[in-house]
Amino acid sequence: MVVYLFKQSRNKYTMKLSNAALEMITDKRKTLLALALALDISEQWMRRVVENNKSNGPLTTVTALGIIRQETGLNDSEILVDSETIVEDQQAAK
Repeated sequence: MVVYLFKQSRNKYTMKLSNAALEMITDKRKTLLALALALDISEQWMRRVVENNKSNGPLTTVTALGIIRQETGLNDSEILVDSETIVEDQQAAK
């Protein structure tokens, strides 16, 4: 069973990992491998998952968040962001 932690936004659940969390995951191979092992996927596939950072993807599961918290020292509010906020920030930067 997979359980997701995220907030509801416009009746849709749209959480992604923050850029800070993604950078910390890619910088530490140990964290990347721990996530791959916990999610039962290869290291290469884990790198793709991190690169894509899909809304409500495997990185937003309780298991993944626990590993990210433990390995990076970040809390949930620093790890998760509303994916709509990311889209708005990218549009504002243009």
